[in-house]
Amino acid sequence: MDIGTTSVKVCVYDPETKELVAKQNKDTAANIPSDQGIEGNKQDVPKIVSAVHYCVSRLPRDVLRHVKKIGVCGQMHGVVLWKDRAWEK
Repeated sequence: MDIGTTSVKVCVYDPETKELVAKQNKDTAANIPSDQGIEGNKQDVPKIVSAVHYCVSRLPRDVLRHVKKIGVCGQMHGVVLWKDRAWEK
């Protein structure tokens, strides 16, 4: 699972057959204009979380039943910070 700020990608890999079994991706459309101009970059975290949910929910259930391990990587050059319940306004 690759959780980036511009897109989210998930795949299911079968280590026995060495084949990609299923995959999904979705652009996050999470950019928010920053008051710091080009020096800053803000992200709409709920949109990123929504993209993760979208991708995982689109994987076939019969494939998901066989998942034993999950690997996650994040965006490249930075960190995403958010407040607990930030999207519950």
